[in-house]
Order: sequence, then C-alpha cells, then structure tokens
Amino acid sequence: MITPETLSNAAAAWGFTEEDMAAPPVGIWPDNMDAVKVFAAMGTQWRTGMGGATGLDYGVLPSVFRLTAVPRADWPDVFDDLRVMEGAALVEMHKDT
Repeated sequence: MITPETLSNAAAAWGFTEEDMAAPPVGIWPDNMDAVKVFAAMGTQWRTGMGGATGLDYGVLPSVFRLTAVPRADWPDVFDDLRVMEGAALVEMHKDT
C-alpha cells in the first residue's frame, strides 16, 4: 500500500523532494476503489517491448484480485475499469515518444 511515508522515501531515493511530487489530492469514489487497488498492485506487471510498455500482464490478475480482496462477482467490472486505466496510462507513457 502506498502511504505518504513510502511515497516520500521513494521520492528521496530518486533525488526528488516532497514538493517536487506535490499535487492536489485525488478523490476516489468508493465504486472505483477496487479498480484503483488492483491497478496499483499491478504496477510491476507491465509488458514491454522495443517501444516501451504495451499493456498489463493479465495472467496475474486472478492472484491480484484475490490478494486485494476483490469479490469474485466483481471481477468482470473491475477488469473493465482496469482496462480503462491501463489505456489512459499507456497514452501518458507514450507521450513525446
């Protein structure tokens, strides 16, 4: 789980200050919390190629769903939400390339 302390430590490890990383807080609607938790947990599961990230590794999703306590009945909806977040992240990652 990302906490203010872990974010601060990570920023410092890369030579950033907390001010460099400052941004207004982002509210997350309760209906989206499972998708956000899964997306955060998938942070190290990007598939990459010569052009950079191509998408998330869906093969690990069942384990991530279980580890983040997403009810099985919600998996299809959370997967749909995850794909929207993945698409937006890919657009951002490939800007200026």
